[in-house]
Amino acid sequence: MPTPFPRWRFLDSPDIIDKTYDYLDKDEYDKLKHSPKIQALYALDAKLRAALKAKNPQSIIDLFSERFEELGAAFYDTPQNMKKIQLDAFMEKLTPDYTLLEIDKNNHYFVIEENRKLAWIKPIEYYNKRTGIYTTLEIKYRFNKQGEWVITR
Repeated sequence: MPTPFPRWRFLDSPDIIDKTYDYLDKDEYDKLKHSPKIQALYALDAKLRAALKAKNPQSIIDLFSERFEELGAAFYDTPQNMKKIQLDAFMEKLTPDYTLLEIDKNNHYFVIEENRKLAWIKPIEYYNKRTGIYTTLEIKYRFNKQGEWVITR
């Protein structure tokens, strides 16, 4: 069906795995979790979390460029404004009201969606001490043809 929007890039990405994630048994999941491909995903996630913990979101903001381009098109806005909105959201979390929650290494799971083209890891979470409200940053990744993870959604 024709639309005024460009095609989402993840739709043309290579499959991350060759079978449905939901059908992986525990051994297959563990083997996949420790594979170089998924370890690279965890490394990217660790880079994001380290920059946010260091209160330096500027160092990682450009990793979201594909996300900004696609969101800009979807919301009839510019990638530059999408970048500004996300950076402002990161900067808001630098105030003393917010605490970046540490991850539990034993519960740091990954999921590959049914389409086999998108993956995500347990979201990055902040807690607002003043309001008692939790905020999550959910990030979806795709695997590109060069064998690298890209933040896409």
